[in-house]
Amino acid sequence: MYYPKSQIKTNLYSNGKDFALDGEAYKGFYYKTSDGLYFSGKSPSNPPNYPLQQVIVESDPVSNTTSLPNSNKANSYYIIDYAYWSAKGLNYNNPGSAPTSPISSITLPTEDDYKVGEFVRYFLKKINEIKYLEVSKDTYNLYKSKDYSVQYALYKPLKITWILTGTNKTVFNTNRNIVMLSETRNKCLGFVSYFNGNFTKYHRVNLIKENLETDGTEYKNEKTGRPYIGKYHIHPEKGAMVGATHIKEYHDYLIPIDRTPSSSMDYNVTRQETSRSSGGY
Repeated sequence: MYYPKSQIKTNLYSNGKDFALDGEAYKGFYYKTSDGLYFSGKSPSNPPNYPLQQVIVESDPVSNTTSLPNSNKANSYYIIDYAYWSAKGLNYNNPGSAPTSPISSITLPTEDDYKVGEFVRYFLKKINEIKYLEVSKDTYNLYKSKDYSVQYALYKPLKITWILTGTNKTVFNTNRNIVMLSETRNKCLGFVSYFNGNFTKYHRVNLIKENLETDGTEYKNEKTGRPYIGKYHIHPEKGAMVGATHIKEYHDYLIPIDRTPSSSMDYNVTRQETSRSSGGY
């Protein structure tokens, strides 16, 4: 935005206590515009001209220390992003209560999430530290939308899809890859390490479906190639198998009829290509 010279106060200097840039204290020259905005550099012709956030410090007349409203901590401060407040039509001369710091909140998967097989987890990363915090969806949305009631200038919001069901190996590898990809895309060093290798958290092994029955139109015995009529069960890793329940003795696999070869010759070729035995525990 262009400002006439009469609308700019140049060659101002901050000792690091008055302004912040990207969540960190800013020390150096800056200039102020007539609409109450602050930018780095001596003037618009002296780049880089990054927008600065003013640090507001309130005094406690009783203890003669500086603190946030309703806070007993000395030397506390919070940041107002003047450009953002102006865009939102907010009165930055009367900020009111200080933005709240984030609180850890663990979101647990629901039964509906387990039916889908995944859910979303939400995190915040401290801008100037390798520090992560898991938070609720509501808290994530406040930081994502840069709500003035939270310390959005100090934290970067992240969200990932977390796999819940499947084999233990598949869940581990998939979740680890998701976190690694998020770390790379968001340039968030240490995000993978934050999980401490626990990429199967909330994992639930699919239960065996038992006491099922087929009339011979759905499955064939993989060993004999003949249509199967009777009781069967479905194992989450092994698939459909002969028998109403899963037992610790060899029992034949079942394969869907539409996947069964159309001739005995084709069937023999397919049987040679498969590596699993005709039965399993």
